[in-house]
Amino acid sequence: MNRDWFDENDATLTRLIDKKRAALNAFRANPHCNRKKIAYHKAKAEVQSHSRRAKKIWMQDRAREIQEYADTNNMEAFFTAVKKIYGPPKSGSVPLLSKDSSTLLKDVNSINARWREHFSELLNRHPVVDRSVFDELHQLPTRDHMADPPTMEELIKAINQMRNHKAAGADGIPAEIYGNNTHRDKLFALICRI
Repeated sequence: MNRDWFDENDATLTRLIDKKRAALNAFRANPHCNRKKIAYHKAKAEVQSHSRRAKKIWMQDRAREIQEYADTNNMEAFFTAVKKIYGPPKSGSVPLLSKDSSTLLKDVNSINARWREHFSELLNRHPVVDRSVFDELHQLPTRDHMADPPTMEELIKAINQMRNHKAAGADGIPAEIYGNNTHRDKLFALICRI
């Protein structure tokens, strides 16, 4: 069972809450008595003050504990301690209003359908652009040399810039593979074909 700041101060807080409750009942029995009103407000302030102080001390202790776990790189204890404070992750869906705001959608299928409808409308709008603006845009000259295949020197330079034991792309092939002339020639031929 997880103990929180209230559990650790249960006896003191229970005594203060009972005192506040008795003062409230006495004040309600005689609402025109200024002494009972002052006693009630004093008891209420005492409960709030002690509660805030106890919670602050408890949170500071937990923060020190969690910081210690982070400093020692004990991630399992770190996440367990954080979970004790915030509780388990909440799952589920948040209700959503229908398009006309008349119905609150609560089931997952209708919420997903509403989001699909919203993004379909948002992303599939007809453009409201004045086409004459395109004619006024300055056109840069086409650089045809950018379509030329790379040279072997450019490929070797690119391979040498890759870090060893690291894959440059999603294929997971490290730079050392391309250091071999046989593989380099095959790669060059493939790039030229592409």
